[in-house]
Amino acid sequence: MSKDDHHIFPAILFNDNNFIGVEFPDLPGCVTFGENVDEALQMAKDALSGHLLTMKDINCPIPEPTPFDKVKSETGQTIVLVDVYLSLVLDELEAAKADRAAAYIGRTAESVAEDMERIIHG
Repeated sequence: MSKDDHHIFPAILFNDNNFIGVEFPDLPGCVTFGENVDEALQMAKDALSGHLLTMKDINCPIPEPTPFDKVKSETGQTIVLVDVYLSLVLDELEAAKADRAAAYIGRTAESVAEDMERIIHG
């Protein structure tokens, strides 16, 4: 995995009624929430990876993250670092797409892959 593949951005967690909200100060519009901290952090990884992949797709430069100690927060907010490996996210998306296609034709992704392997390699 390359350096361009691994990204770490600060996120701010905050209480939002019955949810935990998450925002990335360096990435306007990259926000999410969860019913608890664990879910909010998982959703933050999903939001971050989706946001960065979209930026790459439209050739938008990815900004340098603000250093952790320079992130501004308000009382009651918590700053965390969220990291993602974009190649792993893309692999998961491709696997999910293969699973959906195989399910559509009534086969497992593994059996389709085995057939493809036989066709390619004889």
